[in-house]
Amino acid sequence: IPGPVGNIYNHVKKTELYVEYTHPRLIWKKVFSHDTAGGLFTNTEEAKKKNIYDEDADLFSVLYNLQSMRNDDGVFHFKLCYPELTQYTIPCNEWIQSSNPLLESAITGYAGISVTWTQNGIGGPFQGLGLSPPSFSFNLIDDAPNHPNWFNSIGSLTYWGGSDTIPGPNEPGVTLAVKKTELYVRYIPR
Repeated sequence: IPGPVGNIYNHVKKTELYVEYTHPRLIWKKVFSHDTAGGLFTNTEEAKKKNIYDEDADLFSVLYNLQSMRNDDGVFHFKLCYPELTQYTIPCNEWIQSSNPLLESAITGYAGISVTWTQNGIGGPFQGLGLSPPSFSFNLIDDAPNHPNWFNSIGSLTYWGGSDTIPGPNEPGVTLAVKKTELYVRYIPR
């Protein structure tokens, strides 16, 4: 819904409204990119900080700096994209959440904005990203962090679905192995 300062989105709970503000300094910042042509991340520490000055590197991450990209209203505004999935009009999920997926497994404060893939890795609704516990050694972050399924994977440490693919989105009847994953945050730089 157009609003005086941006767009207003009514989400799952009718009492929750998210206002997308327009601001001259509001930017999309790539915080993570994984192209399996460059291999895998060797460990979760590397998945947090790798090639920090080269956004075009096959393995790129500035996730270590994620907390500084929380918006003034206390939420993160994310966009998770799969550039190779061109069969989808918008090969991305865009949402907000209040939990920091680099620090917390519990996903809180989720509100979808533009969600192409509506299902998470265990068949429930997609509700954002959370920190995968150390007992699951496949990746750093995913959409069902307290479950061994690890779709919408960020910081993959092993291949899945093929010799050079990693888990992408999960939809009813379709699980997509991908070669490229990108995560963006929308925020006002300080």
